[in-house]
Amino acid sequence: MLDNRQEISDNNKPSFNADAKRGRLSYLVITIPILIGIFFTFFLTHYLTELMGDNLTTLILLALLSLLLLGGSLFLLFILFIVTNQRLNDVGWHGAWSILVIVPLISLPLFLILFIKPTKATDENT
Repeated sequence: MLDNRQEISDNNKPSFNADAKRGRLSYLVITIPILIGIFFTFFLTHYLTELMGDNLTTLILLALLSLLLLGGSLFLLFILFIVTNQRLNDVGWHGAWSILVIVPLISLPLFLILFIKPTKATDENT
């Protein structure tokens, strides 16, 4: 009986493994802030590189801050890749399509399709 309670409590935890499934609403709620965050970090990194002057101290400081922001955007891209993979599993498509997240012009129609397409009916859902 204790094993059944353990299984039930594990089902309620949010999962970030690639085999999990993610619904449309949770995909939308996670994807929009991630895309805004990635855009903001790239914009801020570009702005900081424009500020770099001749002073060595500010050059090093701004370069380190730019690298930190770039690392943050790569982390957000990794989370976006995992969440997209989960949504693709929920739709019934192969998870390898999530590699299209890194292609700018193709990723936007992919996001729209994943926002609109309903969950694939399985034996668990019916």
